[in-house]
Amino acid sequence: MDSSGVRVRGARRTREALLRAAWQALATGRAATVGIAELTRNAGVATGSFYNHFEGREELFAATIAEVVSELARTLDDAVSCLEDPADVVRAQFRAFAEAGVSRPDFAAAMTAEGYRILGAAEIRRRLFAPIRAGVAASRFRIHDSGAVMDLVDGVVLAILRTSQRPPGAAGGWVDALARQVVALMEQATGPAGYAVSEDHAVCVERDGARHPLVGQGLDLLAGVAAKD
Repeated sequence: MDSSGVRVRGARRTREALLRAAWQALATGRAATVGIAELTRNAGVATGSFYNHFEGREELFAATIAEVVSELARTLDDAVSCLEDPADVVRAQFRAFAEAGVSRPDFAAAMTAEGYRILGAAEIRRRLFAPIRAGVAASRFRIHDSGAVMDLVDGVVLAILRTSQRPPGAAGGWVDALARQVVALMEQATGPAGYAVSEDHAVCVERDGARHPLVGQGLDLLAGVAAKD
């Protein structure tokens, strides 16, 4: 067996173990207080090995946050990949946060603990603002303060993530209703209402190896229909 290949794989496993330990510290709200000795102990690696990968704990946590951001960006992209209507995209993004929170409790906990540090990352900010900008350009949304709207979106996302950590099923219908209310607010933010707020909306479903929009009422109902398709 090639000894250099063994070393490379060993180094990769050590780095991944350290990142997992840092992720757990983020999820439990201990990122600011946990030390390198505890991190390496939780990772199951020698303390000296830490410095082969990171200069200090700040660099480790920065790398961990970058991983969370990249995973979240992929999740958001998948959720809206087949959607064009800005309102559908906003609602699908909220649903993606809820589903990620349920399927990945550690993800939800890390997101909740770090909150705006993750949501404020350029990759995430750009994705969350894109449908709002598109809605304004298409005269679909009436917004006079985009900063205030983004603050609202951030707060809603954190509320969804916290709710997703409660007993199973607690978030489903509530997330759908909250998403409709946020979209309605953006549609009617200033001046007279220009659009009737419909309960119909779309999600992306897999079919024939590609993602397609499925339109209907209630995202929980749509999920059941997509599963049977």
